[in-house]
Amino acid sequence: MSTDSGRLSDVIAWSWAELHPELAPPGENPVAALPSIDPETTTFYWELHFQNGRVLRADFLHRPSLVSDGAAGEDRSFDPILPRLRAWYQGSALARRHVHDTVWLEADGPLVDRPRDRPQGVSVCLDPKFGQSEPLDRPPLEPEALAQLCAQFEAVCGCRAARAADLLRVHGAVSRAGGELRHVSIMRGRPREPLKVYAAVPKPALPALLSELEWPGDRERARACGERVAASSRWMNIDLLVDDGIAPRIGFELFSDPSAATDFFRSGSLELAVELRLMTREQAAGLRTWVGRFRRRFASEAWPTAVRRWFDMKFVQLESGEIELKTYLGFRLQPSVF
Repeated sequence: MSTDSGRLSDVIAWSWAELHPELAPPGENPVAALPSIDPETTTFYWELHFQNGRVLRADFLHRPSLVSDGAAGEDRSFDPILPRLRAWYQGSALARRHVHDTVWLEADGPLVDRPRDRPQGVSVCLDPKFGQSEPLDRPPLEPEALAQLCAQFEAVCGCRAARAADLLRVHGAVSRAGGELRHVSIMRGRPREPLKVYAAVPKPALPALLSELEWPGDRERARACGERVAASSRWMNIDLLVDDGIAPRIGFELFSDPSAATDFFRSGSLELAVELRLMTREQAAGLRTWVGRFRRRFASEAWPTAVRRWFDMKFVQLESGEIELKTYLGFRLQPSVF
């Protein structure tokens, strides 16, 4: 489903206007995200950052395919990373074996008239069957293959720092804990281009994992936070930041475990967020209004497009010990069936 510029503008403007008034950060311009979007993409996210009951800012993510020729998007995007990623994926047997054929691209907010020299963050999924299988049902990823994959990924993203050694250290500890890596991100728009590593581990294994990694944050606080966030999850789904070594922050995710398709309103997690005063009850109610299936004509369409909307969540324990909440308001365009 390719999207012309007028239709894409309408999609983005409509999705932003659909945000509950309690959720829209002031002074941001959603149109600022347009230059970074590949027009063949059909899955998008507004990432809202909450702290102490305030929405601090919005980021924008979209999830294009790595197997498209990308021709329609190259001239319109100031960031040439997507054509480079597609060339890497199509030319690397290692990538095709271990990486899903879509990629998450993130434009950091605040969304204003964003500088054209600020590149998007890139996240690849180390599960080629993502969305179709259990988290650990995938080809085994041996350390040597992971090191090669990381080197290739860093080269494609133009990274100045090589962090394969830290990634292998996390991979080894996660494997010994009975878990697996899920995603690897390179935050290209941030100073020093840090690496973010996402993993799924058995819930009881978190303390031993953090101990083996000599994680420098407050481990007891992280354990307590993780247990509450993951109460309805099968796994402990975490992310660690690798910059100058492993940073003292940790994220606890609610994405595919449990799936938004079976836990529409994330009720337990919303209650936790309100209890921790990360968001207000009005904001939690606003998130619930986002969820659903809709039909709308965009731009000059003759027939309406079906749109599915959901949200995911992440609780992040910062170096200070404070908790930041991120919500990912997803929306996917689908042809209407009559």
